Amino acid sequence: MNKIVLILVFAVVTSVSTFAQINSSDKPYKAPKGAINLNKVANGVTVKVGQLMYYQWTKTSNMDGFSIGVSGESMQMLKSTGTHIYTDKNKNQVHTYEWKAVEAGDAKIDIMDPSGKESAINVKIQ
Repeated sequence: MNKIVLILVFAVVTSVSTFAQINSSDKPYKAPKGAINLNKVANGVTVKVGQLMYYQWTKTSNMDGFSIGVSGESMQMLKSTGTHIYTDKNKNQVHTYEWKAVEAGDAKIDIMDPSGKESAINVKIQ
């Protein structure tokens, strides 16, 4: 059992550190001017090359699990610029994931919420 947990933790840490810089802070995330809040789009959004976008998720317990990321051809079009983690006054962790559109095309950000429900945000980059 210990080997399985250790391998899983190592895989998660390796995956996260490979794709994004993690920034823990005592201050909430401040979106750059012109950045698109992906929490406010239904299924899709159109952005320009060079534009930033972000998605926020609040972890309310140690049992919460969450997954977000890009894969395949989308990795060429969306560059992860970092992950910001802020602990609020209620001890909840607010995770903000940020990407920059770097190449024109159709990309997708895949999400799996704590209940296991999968969804995607389609990003058209012009």
